[in-house]
Amino acid sequence: MSTINEQTSKPGLRLLVVHDDRHLCYLLRKHLEPEGFVLSRSIRAARVVRGDESEHELILLDVMLPIPGDSKYFGN
Repeated sequence: MSTINEQTSKPGLRLLVVHDDRHLCYLLRKHLEPEGFVLSRSIRAARVVRGDESEHELILLDVMLPIPGDSKYFGN
């Protein structure tokens, strides 16, 4: 059986985690960095709305984070 690294990632794959749960972000970093991912973390959805995500190949987004200046969430 192949590992995650052999199947889907390449060294240095940049991942943006947009989530306000520090423990979840810690766990993602702990398990994904050894597989070759380079993680960045943001607790503000504004980063995605502004388009600052262009330096990342993959984004994990908490869809329940509020959209800046709006009462809605990404999941709505």
